[in-house]
Amino acid sequence: PYFYVDDLNGKYKSIYNEPLKKIYTTASGDVIEERKKYGRSFESNIRFVQRYLIDRVPVPFPKRNLRLCFIDIETDDSLNTNLTPKPLTCVSFYDSYSKKYAVFVWQDGLNGIIEKSEEINIYKFDNELHMISNILKFIQAIDPDLLIGFNTDFDLGYLINRAKRLQLYPNIISPMNYTKIDRWGVKVYGRVVFDMKKGYRTNFNDKNLGIYNLDNIAKHVLGRGKKEIGITPGEL
Repeated sequence: PYFYVDDLNGKYKSIYNEPLKKIYTTASGDVIEERKKYGRSFESNIRFVQRYLIDRVPVPFPKRNLRLCFIDIETDDSLNTNLTPKPLTCVSFYDSYSKKYAVFVWQDGLNGIIEKSEEINIYKFDNELHMISNILKFIQAIDPDLLIGFNTDFDLGYLINRAKRLQLYPNIISPMNYTKIDRWGVKVYGRVVFDMKKGYRTNFNDKNLGIYNLDNIAKHVLGRGKKEIGITPGEL
C-alpha cells in the first residue's frame, strides 16, 4: 500500500503538476494513520483492492476528445429545486465540439425565431414548455460526455423537475433513459455531471474564502469577480 505527499524534491507529479514523493506502508490499514502525519495527501483514500486492480490489471482506454457541455439557467429568484415554483426564463449552453453558445429564451410572440452567428445561436419561443422541450432535445442531440457548470446540481435539478412539472419527459437527456436527484446531487446516467462549485469546495476547502459563490471563487482564482448587471433574471 502507498500514497503520495508533497515534497519539493519528489519525482512524482500531482494533478496540479506539483512535486510529490511516494509513502509506503506495511499494511493497508496503516495508510489512515500514516497520512495524518502530513498536511496533504494524494490517493490515500484508494482501497487496497482497487489499488491492486489499478496497478496489476490494466484495462485499455483509448484516448478520446470528450464532448463537454456547459450549462447555466436563469429563473426568477427561486431556490427551490423540488417544487420549482418559478418558470425558467433562459438557459445557456456552451458546446466544446462546435465551440458555440446556444441560448434558449421565451417570451410571448417569439416562437420560431432563431438568431445565428459564428459564436452563438439564440433560440426564441413563445412559452416555457416549448423552450424546455427543445432544450431536452438539444442535450439529447449533441450527446455530451460531461455536463458542467457552476452550481450544476441546482441548475440541472431545476431543469429536470421543472420539465416534470410541465409534464415533459426529462429522462431523454440520459443515454440510459434515467435521471436521479438525491442529497448527493444530480445524476444523468450515461453522462458525467460535474458541479464546479462542489468540485472547488471539495478539492480546495479554502477557509479564507468565506462564501463559496461564483464571485468569491472567481476573484480568488482569476483575480476578478463576475460582472453584475444590476437586475434580476425575471426583470431581464
